[in-house]
Amino acid sequence: MAGVAPSQQSTSPSHSTVDLVIDGRDVGTSVFPEAELKIYLDADATVRARRRFDQLTQQRPGPEVAPTPSIQFDEVLEDIKQRDLADFTRKHSPLRRASDAILIDSTGLTFAEQVQKITDLVRERYSLPNEKHNVTKSQ
Repeated sequence: MAGVAPSQQSTSPSHSTVDLVIDGRDVGTSVFPEAELKIYLDADATVRARRRFDQLTQQRPGPEVAPTPSIQFDEVLEDIKQRDLADFTRKHSPLRRASDAILIDSTGLTFAEQVQKITDLVRERYSLPNEKHNVTKSQ
């Protein structure tokens, strides 16, 4: 597998007999191009920046996840935009949606709604019974 780290190759479908859920910016195109179900989760850059800013500035338990009160929203937004530009234009394995990936635009969706959409897709793809569960976002 050209362009894929050895640690990623060892977990590729040809080397695995277990079901996996993996996320990453190039998982569906470079790491697991033969995956049975690919979801391309996207959102407007401003919304993604707001979500990240909220993560960075909210108090959470534990010293390793302390809030970053001095960070500014505009900095987070610029970082998101710069990462997008770098990912979409890099020479090796640029970010792109796999042709067989299902697009979910999460711009106007809550975390629970995103989880529900993805769960529904998995249930439909694998003919699983429809069981509703309460979804909460852990920090």
